[in-house]
Amino acid sequence: MTKSKKIVFTKDAVPPLPFFSQATIAKGVVYCSGNIGCTNDYVLVEGGIKAQTWRCLSIALMSKKIVFTKDAVPPLPIFSQATIAKGIVYCSGNIGCTNDLVVVEGGIKAQTRRALENLSIVLKAAGSGLEHIVKANIYLTNMNDFREMNEAYSEFFTDKDNLPARTCVAVVALPLGANFEIECTAVVPDA
Repeated sequence: MTKSKKIVFTKDAVPPLPFFSQATIAKGVVYCSGNIGCTNDYVLVEGGIKAQTWRCLSIALMSKKIVFTKDAVPPLPIFSQATIAKGIVYCSGNIGCTNDLVVVEGGIKAQTRRALENLSIVLKAAGSGLEHIVKANIYLTNMNDFREMNEAYSEFFTDKDNLPARTCVAVVALPLGANFEIECTAVVPDA
């Protein structure tokens, strides 16, 4: 074990095999080994996939905070607007839609602006903000929109000395027929 990482072991979780750990922490980020829905004796939990999934997630859920604000686009019942763990905010994807789940009109620029406004609301509820994003992932349904998307995106990120890392990829489709989606990881400055 080096000083830059910590090996995690808890008797409350399935014991690891001798050649890996339950988890490793490096620079405040937890990297978990794969888990199956079994007891600490390696017996699959009864009750099907739902019970097994819950078993896998139960310990992780204790160490994070769920972010919800009524001011942002409501999440579907299977995920959160964002979660916070160890001072890091993990935001779900945001598209350019109203809180009533209607994609805004006006093309890629309008959708980009609205998605970033939606994301900003969630980040504020988490105690963070767009200026604290460390990594953003953007999904476009058409790479021909890349230039115009960047024009709208740059309106929100004006401090050239504080730009987040970013990836932009093309996808076949996005929820509700949107053309733009953004998700991000940000820090909570006072955490």
